[in-house]
Amino acid sequence: MLLTVFLVFSSKTAEAQQEPDGEAMLTFSYPSLGQAYLNVVFFDDVPYLPLGEVLSLLYIGNDKTENGKGLQGFFPSKNDKWIVDPILGLITIKGNRETLPADKFYLGNMDIFLHPDYYARIFGLKFVVNFNALSLSLTAEYQLPLDERQKREAMRKKMQQSAANKDQTEAPLIYGRDRKFFAPGM
Repeated sequence: MLLTVFLVFSSKTAEAQQEPDGEAMLTFSYPSLGQAYLNVVFFDDVPYLPLGEVLSLLYIGNDKTENGKGLQGFFPSKNDKWIVDPILGLITIKGNRETLPADKFYLGNMDIFLHPDYYARIFGLKFVVNFNALSLSLTAEYQLPLDERQKREAMRKKMQQSAANKDQTEAPLIYGRDRKFFAPGM
C-alpha cells in the first residue's frame, strides 16, 4: 500500500514538468567548429538548447553539481562562477543567485535544455534559429575556448612547418666531444 502511494505521488511530481511542443535536430554552424548536429526542444517556437552538449561543443569547462542533475563552472573568466541547478530551482550568474523559473528549462533524459536568454546572460552566446533550413548559428560576446584552441593549433602547425623548412645541419661545437671509455664519477 505504501508503495502505491509513493508511486502515485512520484508520478504527480514527474508530470509537473511541461512537455515540449516539438523536438528537432538542427545543423549547428560556427567557424571554429564547422558543422555539428544539435538536438533542440521547442516551447512556443522558442528553442531550448541542451546545456551540456553546447558547452561540450564549445569547450567551455563544466562539472556536475552535488545532486548530479545540474552543471557549474567558470566563464568567461575564473572569477565568474555560474551554476544551473534545476532540482533546487536555482541559477547563479556571475555570483548573483536567482531562482530558475520552471518555464525557462526542460529537464530531459540526458541533458538540461535551457532557454536562450540564459545562454546570453551567462555565457554571452546569442543563438539564431533558421526554421526553414533547420539550422542554428551563434555569435559570441566573449572569446570562446574553442576559438582559442583553434588559434593554438594553427600556431603550432605554423611553427612545425617553419621548423621543417629550416636546414637541419647541426650547430658547430665550441668544444669537441671527447668521451672517455671509463670515467668513474662525473
